[in-house]
Amino acid sequence: MNKLQQKLLDLKISKKLPFWCIAPALIICVFVIVFAVTGAKTNAATGFGLGIDFTGGTEMTVMIEDNTKNEHEVLEILKEKGINNVDYIQGVTTGGQNGIRVQYKNVNSDATKMKEINDSAKAALESKFGVKVDYTNRSSTASADLVKKAFLSVGIALILILVYIIIRFEWLSGVAAVLALLHDVFIMVCLTVICRIPINSSFIAAVITIVAYSINNTIIVFDRVRERKKLYDKNKIVYNDVADEAVAMTFNRTMFTSLTTLIMVIMLTALGVVSMRHFTLPILFGLLAGTYSSMFLAAPLWAAMQNGILKYRAKLYAKYKAMK
Repeated sequence: MNKLQQKLLDLKISKKLPFWCIAPALIICVFVIVFAVTGAKTNAATGFGLGIDFTGGTEMTVMIEDNTKNEHEVLEILKEKGINNVDYIQGVTTGGQNGIRVQYKNVNSDATKMKEINDSAKAALESKFGVKVDYTNRSSTASADLVKKAFLSVGIALILILVYIIIRFEWLSGVAAVLALLHDVFIMVCLTVICRIPINSSFIAAVITIVAYSINNTIIVFDRVRERKKLYDKNKIVYNDVADEAVAMTFNRTMFTSLTTLIMVIMLTALGVVSMRHFTLPILFGLLAGTYSSMFLAAPLWAAMQNGILKYRAKLYAKYKAMK
């Protein structure tokens, strides 16, 4: 082993599992505070940062040439029509024409009344700027269906991953891998809410992307775990050492692949439009969480569960001996 791998072994990563849980715990605490404060002022959906894809709402595009100086006027007209809950507003270019795109949640649950409000806002904007205005409305029923399908798709992915890892490795490896994946997704959600990024359908695509990416790194770690276990006598396996060796052997590979991907995602985030950032920023959060869990959570969790089973068996054996 090289010097870096030896330093990682000396760090005793698996024995410090409670320490590695501090950073995720702090992020979750901040998430709870942000959610509680914003949710108390408005509602749970707004506190969670759910966009119109999940709550129902309207996307309106005003095809105006100067799309940077007129955003304030567009917002003022919408406010006059009772539309105050704008998720975001941004300049866009569609078919070579500049425009302003606005997304806002439905202010009335009745579809007919909401259509009247949107038509009134559209007419006012067309009268003010003398340009074409288009809008599309997403109903709350369709949004609820999207939420169910989103949870179902992520749930099925996790179950299939669990089955695959159990078949390829062992059931404890599968449990540790899925727990690490749940950590990645949850931290991704927490950071997205903390940064007040709207959670829309693109977020679900980002979650599935991260699940697929993170499990790849985790599988590599457990592949090394399997290799290192073969070097020990079956009854004398030191699980913490096996986990530490697996992490040390895969550290360079994980860091280099993650860094390469992070550079590309950062560039897309920095240079892309607002709507692209709603996709790339959650991926950035997920990549960081996935890299962290692959190195400091997955294998240590596996070692902790193995040690827990050993202790449980030892207690059962002690009770059995005492009964005799």
